[in-house]
Amino acid sequence: MYAMTSVIALALHSRHDLPSCGNATEPGARFCASCGTTLVPACESCGADLADGARFCSVCGTPVESAPSDTEGIERKVASVLFADLAGFTASSADADPEDVASRLGAFHAAVRTDVERYGGRLEKLIGDGVFAIFGAPISHEDDAERAVRASLRLQKHWRI
Repeated sequence: MYAMTSVIALALHSRHDLPSCGNATEPGARFCASCGTTLVPACESCGADLADGARFCSVCGTPVESAPSDTEGIERKVASVLFADLAGFTASSADADPEDVASRLGAFHAAVRTDVERYGGRLEKLIGDGVFAIFGAPISHEDDAERAVRASLRLQKHWRI
């Protein structure tokens, strides 16, 4: 944690401000006069100042821990999202028998799941008569957007969406 704070403070010091307080600092200062944040990274073993980009302490030879990357282990993917709900469902079910509403929703949810999975998507949320599906995560395909559209068209064909 200390190494990461030091790296951030060094990077911001060249602009003469600090992450913790935002106050300007004097060039060459080792600590912030307002909050006391160190501006120069130090060796965790012996406390000696570390040069910019040093991989080892020049005094004791201890390896310098680099700050962990915020994006380590993260893979960026493009995904397509499908949201659909039944047109007029709320108005039509206001005075309907609850068992009929539940039956209609059950059939709709089953059909959506079948159609979404048929095209390689994953049903993420069922919110009453609304459904949220994703194509391209966790497994992506080159044509995920087309798959989402095909699933949507199939749903529109069989349901009033």
